[in-house]
This record gives sequence, structure tokens and C-alpha cells, in this order.
Amino acid sequence: MVKALGIAVILFSCAGVGVKMYLRLSLRIKTLSSAKAYMQKFENRLSSMCMPLDRCFDSDSCFLSYALQDIQQGILPAPAVRNAIARCTTLQSEDKEAFYTFASGLDAKDCDGQIANVRLLQSSIDALLANAQRELSSKGKLYIEGGALCGALIALLLL
Repeated sequence: MVKALGIAVILFSCAGVGVKMYLRLSLRIKTLSSAKAYMQKFENRLSSMCMPLDRCFDSDSCFLSYALQDIQQGILPAPAVRNAIARCTTLQSEDKEAFYTFASGLDAKDCDGQIANVRLLQSSIDALLANAQRELSSKGKLYIEGGALCGALIALLLL
């Protein structure tokens, strides 16, 4: 009875690891999608309303909204965005690199340079999002099934 319980725990634990990897990838897609929507609003504020850069940030449900909190405390936009990127745990290093490039471009003084910087980030987000969705479709089931299979193999070894 105890051995069967141990085998069941191992099986579910390994399957859980696979599910966790799948969910992490899904969360990455969700984060990139919300960042894409956020940046579209950001660009609209910047281009159509000619708002100052620090007023283009809002408290939307994107990780970049953390930058607004820092800006309200007197931190300049570029370091505030870098801090927001550092706080985000759902993005991979390649994703963060695109956002860090955007943060570096926030030092541009003219409105056209800012808009070009935003559009560059939007194209990077599109590519990263397509890559993440492709990865989810190709590896999503593999993570779950691989975890369950690994658990089953360990369970067989224990029998």
C-alpha cells in the first residue's frame, strides 16, 4: 500500500513538472500579448496626443505598468522600464533583451525617435510572440506527456 502510494506520488510529481513547464510557456505568451497591447496604447498616446514620455505609461495589467510606479516616485522613464523588466519573471532572456533595447531607446529626445523605438519593440514582440506560440504548439503536449512518461518510468523502476 505504501509503495503504491509512493509510486502514485512520483507519477503525479513528474507529470506536474511537465504541466508547470507548459503553464510557464503559456504565461510567457500571455505576458507578451499584454505587452503588445500596452505598447499599442503607448504609441497612440505618444503619437496622437503628443504626451510627454513619462505620461504615456499607465497602470494597465502589463508588467510595464510597474514603470509607472517608479516614474511617480521620481525615477526617469528609462531606468523605470529597466526596473520593471527586471521584476518580470515570466519572460525569457531573449524577451527581456528586446525590452532592454526599448528602454535604452527611451533616451531619445524627439517624438519621432520615441515612436520609432516603440515600433521597433512592437515588431520584436510580434516575432517573440510568434516564436512562443510556435514553441507552445510544438512542445506543449511534449512537456506534459514527457513528465508523465518520466514518472511512469521511475514508477516501473521502483516496482
